[in-house]
Amino acid sequence: MTETQLSEIRNYLLSKKLPIDILIEVNDHFVSQISDLQREENLSFEEAFEKVKDDWKEEFKTTVPFNVVANKDKRAITNFEKKIRNQNDREIIKTSVFIIILMIFVYLSSLFKFNFATFKYVHKSLLIASYIITISIVFFNLIQNRFMYNEKHKEYKFSVYQWRTTGVFSFSYLILLYLKPIEPIFQKILVYDFSYEVILKLLLFFSFYTIMLYTGIYHLKLIKTVKKVKPFLKYL
Repeated sequence: MTETQLSEIRNYLLSKKLPIDILIEVNDHFVSQISDLQREENLSFEEAFEKVKDDWKEEFKTTVPFNVVANKDKRAITNFEKKIRNQNDREIIKTSVFIIILMIFVYLSSLFKFNFATFKYVHKSLLIASYIITISIVFFNLIQNRFMYNEKHKEYKFSVYQWRTTGVFSFSYLILLYLKPIEPIFQKILVYDFSYEVILKLLLFFSFYTIMLYTGIYHLKLIKTVKKVKPFLKYL
């Protein structure tokens, strides 16, 4: 396959507004499928290319995410990207929930095993660590991948993980403000008081940790995938 033909495939996929990490994967599929058709069915490049495009037609149909209220045309995504997003979401949610279960175990163990002063120390340490780690990951991403946010590249999506990496800190901070102070809730647990208020505030409290975990994992995934797509930037 010639460089001109490879360029034609890349340009076609770029026109579909795919995130670059997905585009690279799909590009490999296109090249492989076109080559197979040329060899097995004795088709020209253009004939094989048209046939592969037709095979991917359903995957490249676009939909607008339910949460998009402005610039719908620009923010529409393909069915293929939507499927990948959903798969990634499920994996990250599973990981976040698993870690949260471990954290709940740590909280309850500390609460009933140590005196309340020691528990408060454990609680504050976990709280501060979660904020520092997540914010460090986010800022590392913003510095390491700052090229993604400049004027030249603003029209491109570099990773399927790029869409859920901002706007969570204010929400998590509001949760903490609402719960402050949280220590009396844990004191009520010590006397087995599981009132509606206690349960609600516990759910909100661990929702805060879930949000921080979810955001941190998303940024780690973004950092990892953008590192892989950097060689592709010369084609943009």
